[in-house]
Amino acid sequence: SIMASIKPPDLMIYLKCSIPTIRKRIKIRGRKMEQDIPLSYLKRLHNLYENWIGDYKLSKLLVLESDKLDYVCDLIDRLDVMQQIESLLPKLTRS
Repeated sequence: SIMASIKPPDLMIYLKCSIPTIRKRIKIRGRKMEQDIPLSYLKRLHNLYENWIGDYKLSKLLVLESDKLDYVCDLIDRLDVMQQIESLLPKLTRS
């Protein structure tokens, strides 16, 4: 399988958010090809990601509840995310 040939990351960062937030961000992003994504597809994809990340054991995992974060435009949110990541860096082992 392809997974056997790919080294897992030292840190997996999962940006967890609700479907309404996903839809809002898609709308704000404004990519024409994304505007008509069916809700049923988003729900299915969301559930698949949630199940996958729930079973993820290949490396250290940081789950960020991103519904209320605006790390793109809000400096405080961006600094908070960076601090959470930086706090884990010393615990990561590189091979």
